[in-house]
Amino acid sequence: MNPYGLELHAGGRGDLASLPPDWIATTAIERRLLLLRGFRNLTQHELIEFAQRLGKLLEWNFGYVLDVRIHAAPKNYLFTEGNVPYHWDGAFAEVVPRFQVFQCLQTGGAGGETTFCNTIDLLKHASPEELSRWQQITISYHTEKQAHYGGQIKRPLVSLHPITGEPTIRFAEPLNEQSIKLNPLSLEIEGHSAEAQQEFLDAFIPRLYEAPFYYEHHWQAGDLLITDNHALLHGRNQINGNITRHLQRVHVI
Repeated sequence: MNPYGLELHAGGRGDLASLPPDWIATTAIERRLLLLRGFRNLTQHELIEFAQRLGKLLEWNFGYVLDVRIHAAPKNYLFTEGNVPYHWDGAFAEVVPRFQVFQCLQTGGAGGETTFCNTIDLLKHASPEELSRWQQITISYHTEKQAHYGGQIKRPLVSLHPITGEPTIRFAEPLNEQSIKLNPLSLEIEGHSAEAQQEFLDAFIPRLYEAPFYYEHHWQAGDLLITDNHALLHGRNQINGNITRHLQRVHVI
């Protein structure tokens, strides 16, 4: 996959049970993204069983499987037609998942691509001045618990990948003009005035969308995507006409 990731296409003949779990996990870490395409759709029970082959699952108040689609009366911007700014999953949980396992059940129309930033490679290509500044930044985040997550946390901008030891970026992007302003997340950079904080965000956020670190996934029904949640930030493009978009997500810890 370009600029990173690996696609395994089954052509409608593949059996997910034949894929060794160790290979799936290792490949997802090495390539950041592993796309399994052309396999049959999994039932919710089968999706849980597949994810459990990779490790213990993170259970939320709704269970293991989150249905990601537009709600008629949403309480959080995740379930609207607006975009979803960059974040990492499990930021407000007791443990941050290793992997996200996404299954696409339905798609159609425009928009709704899932966006990713390979933060490990971004840090490798950062200038010494950028790296030095980023390593000194700590950010406090707060959001009310209207969905399955919320609270207040404090995290350094740069931390180490718990499996590979490589430096990664942990950053949750504020809502923007393409976001529906529901249940917003606020952030505060330690030791920065409001003016200095905005100056930093204006310079830093565009870096997360630059090639070759940026990838947007155009979903096809049946896609199964395993992602390295420690290495990547992810979000979603605005949904323009793709209102039938329906993903399922499971977290592996």
